[in-house]
Formats: sequence, structure tokens, C-alpha cells
Amino acid sequence: MTQPKLHSFLEASINVSIGWALSVAVGQLIIYPMFDIELSLVENMGATALFTLVSVIKAYYIRRTANWWQHHRGEK
Repeated sequence: MTQPKLHSFLEASINVSIGWALSVAVGQLIIYPMFDIELSLVENMGATALFTLVSVIKAYYIRRTANWWQHHRGEK
């Protein structure tokens, strides 16, 4: 049995949200101070949101390409 699309969407959304929050926290509390970078929490959240968007787009295209490859590799 396959997972319903809504469940897949919810799972992916929760995964991305938790990853985003962890990234903001680790950046603000550990990484930026370690490199003496001063960013406000709002700036950090914005930068992290951009990186997250790029990552989601990348993952989407990799998944679609893999799906296309799987369905078209034997049709010659």
C-alpha cells in the first residue's frame, strides 16, 4: 500500500520545519559565534529560509528526475 499524497506532504512539511528550526538554532547559538559573525535572529531566519528553499527545490528536481529515469529507462 502506498502512502496517501496528503500524508507524504505532511511528513515532508514536518521534516523541513524541524530541519529549519534546528538550522536556525545551531547557526545562531554555535556556528555564527564560532566564526565571529553577527546576525540578528531575523537575519538568520531569513538566510536559513533561503537555503531551505534552495534545498527543497533541489530535492524536488532530483526526485522527479529519478522518477522519470525509473519509468523511461526500459522503453527503447
